[in-house]
Order: sequence, then structure tokens, then C-alpha cells
Amino acid sequence: MNLDFTKDPEWIKQREELWKFTVRRSDLKSGISAADFKALHNYFMTGVLKGDNPTHILTRMKFFPQMSVDAVAHVLNYNMPEGVKDEDISMFTGYLSGGLDSTPGLETDAAVTLFNHLFGDRYQPNFTIEFLHNDIKMHRSVPIDPNRQFASGVGIEKWLRDGNAKRSVWVGLVDYWFSLLPYVDPVLFVLGDSTYVEHVHRISTEAKLGSLLVHCASASNPKTGKPHPEEKQQFITDFHERMEALDKPEGLADLWERAKKRDPALIQW
Repeated sequence: MNLDFTKDPEWIKQREELWKFTVRRSDLKSGISAADFKALHNYFMTGVLKGDNPTHILTRMKFFPQMSVDAVAHVLNYNMPEGVKDEDISMFTGYLSGGLDSTPGLETDAAVTLFNHLFGDRYQPNFTIEFLHNDIKMHRSVPIDPNRQFASGVGIEKWLRDGNAKRSVWVGLVDYWFSLLPYVDPVLFVLGDSTYVEHVHRISTEAKLGSLLVHCASASNPKTGKPHPEEKQQFITDFHERMEALDKPEGLADLWERAKKRDPALIQW
């Protein structure tokens, strides 16, 4: 990947502003040495490792100067001097499954393109990625956790209810989200259930799911009574039609009927 764009003065200026915003929002200085903080900033601006710093594959992906299909290929090829382990790919796919919205500077449409390129437009339990490492062809296969992706997807409710929230990658992944449903642990459709589900925060996910369903079951914003902006209304209309045609999973279909009646148990905001 050609990184000459990182030398463009205007890009550097904008990237420095994004760095300042990211430091404030993510509290990056907390728990990190001054040397590591400096190395992270350098990497954020150049995409070049200082030795092996930053050390974590997720940091190398998230803070690379650009997040794209080419950027992923570049990091795996050139920015993993210690090699690419199965564990690295598992963490990487977990991040892409639910962390793209937190990537600094990544626009929603680009995030959707990247997600679809890697995972397709329908859920598949096993993920295989082919890539170059030190210009040698390699591949890895890892399972994709549907519960984690489902929980990430319901987070789009924040975009629906909060006028200041960033557009979520899940705006463009409705087909993928619905394709997850047959694979999701049914306990995630049971209100008040506290069964442990790996990679899922049960209380938060339940609240977000309830909010998503209530918003999509309503003709207007259920909190303010005002009409939704056009893009949000289109998402709600599409989601509503899909839910109306849904009969399985039964637990989710039941929650949908309760959402249409504005069941107070689903309204936690």
C-alpha cells in the first residue's frame, strides 16, 4: 500500500486534529508510558512501527493511517514482524465484528465496504482469510461469534435515538444482522435472563435490543414524538418490514409484538 498520502501537509493537519480528538475521547494517555504514547502517535501519523511498537494487532489495525481493505492487507503483510498467529486473527476478526465504529476517522460507508469484503453479506460460522505475510501467501480459518456480532448490531439504537450519534456501520448491514438470528443464543431474547454468554454484556445488550425494537416499531421517535430524519426513517421502515415477516426465532418475534405495544419492560432509556 502506498503511504505517500501521509506526507501531504493538508492530510497531516487533519490527522493531527483527529489525533487530538481521539486522545480526548479515548483517554489514550491513561495507563501508557510517555514513550509508548509517542510511538502510538507516530504510528497513527505514518503507519510505520518503531521496533514492535505498538505491540498489539488491534492497535496496529485501529490506529493505522487508513482503515480499508488495502490497509488490512498492508498491516498483515508488513506490520506483524513477529508473525501472524491464529490468536491474532481471532482478535482481529472480533474487532472487525464489533469495533469498526470506534476506528478513528473511518466513515460509515467505508466501514460497510470493508466488513462486506471480509465477511460477505450473510453470516457464515467459519471465517477464512487469505493474506500475504512478508510477501508469502498464508491463510487462517477461525470461527465467528454470532452472539458478539448480534450484540454489536443492536448498538445501532443509539444512532436512532441520539441526534448527535455517529452513523453506525450496521446502517448498511441489515441483511447480515438478520442472517445472524438463527445462530444467536436464544437466551439473548429473554428479558431478565442472566445466563452468561461469552463476549456479550447481558444488561447492556438487553437494553439496546429493547430500544432498537421499540424505535423500529414506532412511526415516530417514541421518546420525542417527532418524525425521524429521512435516512433513519428508511432504516426503520426496512427493519419494520423484516420484523413483520419474522416468525423465528420465536423469542425475538415475541419481543417484537411486545415492542409494538410499547411494553414498559423494553423501554429502559
